[in-house]
Amino acid sequence: MNKKHVKIMTVDDDEFMRRLISRLLNKLGYVMIKEVTGGQEAVDVLRALKTPPDVLILDLKMPDMDGIEVVRHLVELGFVGQLILLSGEDERLLRTAQNLVHAHNIPVLGYLTKPVDDRELGLLMDKLLNQAPARLARNSQSVTAEELRDAIVRNELFNEYQPVVSLVNGELASLEVLVRWQHPDKGRVMPDQFIYLAEEQGLIDDLTRWVIGEALQQSLRWQKAGIHCALSVNLSMENLEQLSFTDWLLKALEDADLKPWDLILEITESRPMRRPEIVLDNLTRLRLKGFKLAVDDFGTGHASLAQIRDIPFDQFKLDRSFVHAAGKERRIRVMFESAMGLAKELGLEITAEGVEDEEDWHFLRQHDCHKAQGYFIARPLGADKVGDWLSQWRGETREQLFPHLNASAIQESTPGKARSATKGPVLIVEDNDFQRKVQARIMREEGFEPHLAASAQEALAVLKELRPSLILIDIEMPGMNGLDLLRRLRGTRVFARTPVLVISGVNTKTVVQDSMSAGATSFMVKPYNRETLIERVNRALS
Repeated sequence: MNKKHVKIMTVDDDEFMRRLISRLLNKLGYVMIKEVTGGQEAVDVLRALKTPPDVLILDLKMPDMDGIEVVRHLVELGFVGQLILLSGEDERLLRTAQNLVHAHNIPVLGYLTKPVDDRELGLLMDKLLNQAPARLARNSQSVTAEELRDAIVRNELFNEYQPVVSLVNGELASLEVLVRWQHPDKGRVMPDQFIYLAEEQGLIDDLTRWVIGEALQQSLRWQKAGIHCALSVNLSMENLEQLSFTDWLLKALEDADLKPWDLILEITESRPMRRPEIVLDNLTRLRLKGFKLAVDDFGTGHASLAQIRDIPFDQFKLDRSFVHAAGKERRIRVMFESAMGLAKELGLEITAEGVEDEEDWHFLRQHDCHKAQGYFIARPLGADKVGDWLSQWRGETREQLFPHLNASAIQESTPGKARSATKGPVLIVEDNDFQRKVQARIMREEGFEPHLAASAQEALAVLKELRPSLILIDIEMPGMNGLDLLRRLRGTRVFARTPVLVISGVNTKTVVQDSMSAGATSFMVKPYNRETLIERVNRALS
């Protein structure tokens, strides 16, 4: 959208502030600006307009009708523009107001504190321009439940995928599945316009099953193209209140020839549980079957701490409001560090959302966060764009962010070509190509002779000839998983006592106990650093 076509309304009882904002906007290249002197006038003007403004800059503290009261009227009017909140009050109040507007499903570009900083205003307006043009030009009419029902049947929906990467080595960890709607008349409709409708009108189960079914088929297409990673899918509490949900999901995976560890289920508690006995039944069975469970948008739900206490999560996603700008804003940093401390104490893996710039990225790496997701890494991608993004990320981008992990310098070993090996052969069983290479490099530098297997079946073939001094086995592998392979090896005379280090992306008491029961000598959780791997290897050999 051209700046000259962006319609802006400023609502503030302070004439000086209105004129200042208009002058700053003019300097930025915006010309369609309407100044309004108060809340009631703003409501009257919006009722009279045929097309609403693209951006409403709203002061919160005004006489007669304050900004929060204006928001109520915006909901009644079906306002489809975006808000910038403005106030001279403290930042905590602004954040609370922003959360309130989000709860009403009105998009918020951000907030500004008085006196207004021209740079901050420019960044928020740039954020508007960077959004998809269809989002900016969306029709003022809201969608209906009947339209959504037809969209599911007619395949008007489609998925986009946003990468989640490891902060340890930069490798692609998973892809979050994000549903979109290409409406025949209203264009591209974003999920914040129809998810709540699906929940309220009893359509969320049909919607979720469509999303998962399409994502599983796409995963198969990627695997044929050599792209292997887990998918993260969002579940509503309404999905989990269907007693048949777990069985349906297992059948869908079986039909797609995928395993439970190929999916990460992100649970969003947008509303309290109405049938907790069925929700907990589903969640417990899902964990028993091997699914990874993540609490989504940690810190913003109805009862996030109660969730972690009562539900068998093994990871959580930290909401962007606790991540972006944590390196420069003390209040955000304190909340981030508190969440990280909780995660470490509970043994949970943490993914940080809202990583929007390089400063966010380096801050997270300095604080030992596990995974990251956000616009700095990639915006949501069409399925056909994932391969191109991955090639670029694994190439120049990743090398710049991880100069010590130059992928081109990592060479796979082949039997009989050991380099200065003094500690004997080691077998690395790992289906992730990059993880295999990293482990091989570290083992070689430590004086071992690495041999590699991409699956349990391949490992069994290698072990017909090889007698390693140590075996590293990943649990989550397609086909025979790592623990089944370990049990099989422990049942033989030759490998009954061979030291085995089991590696897993899941760090729960149950997984550790299962690994030790299967015969593991030592256990290590992903993601890990070089020092941890060496320490676990030495522990297994001691």
